[in-house]
Amino acid sequence: MSQTTMEQRQEYISRRLCNVRRKVYLLPFFHSRHWQLVLMCMVENKVIFLCSTHGEPVPTLVQTINDAMKTFQIDALQKRPAKAKEPKWLRPETRRQPQVSNLCGQYIMKHMHDIVTKGETKLFEKMFQCPAPFSNAELEHIRELFC
Repeated sequence: MSQTTMEQRQEYISRRLCNVRRKVYLLPFFHSRHWQLVLMCMVENKVIFLCSTHGEPVPTLVQTINDAMKTFQIDALQKRPAKAKEPKWLRPETRRQPQVSNLCGQYIMKHMHDIVTKGETKLFEKMFQCPAPFSNAELEHIRELFC
């Protein structure tokens, strides 16, 4: 598999945003053996970053998403380049996985499942404000659904 450049990733995301037109995009992101989730809320021009270890987003990811969302505003919303704004990034204190575990992928699947089943974008910020780990029963349910 060939590596992609930041420009190629940004172009791909921008093209998808303009062609598909959804209110929210879920972007699972795998970096340094760890899954994270980015919610791109197009109408509100904000990004919600979810990480089960409460880590920081990678700077290249932030730049790629910011550029893609600004391009979306210019191309799809017909804004002048000077009027296109970078999105507001939110990092709620999400459910925290146990320290010595490899559950990050299951945490991201649980978050995606909750997002899709609840569906209301205005609830997203409140939805992720609990730092307690998911219970074994919650994770087992996700494994049964998706694994």
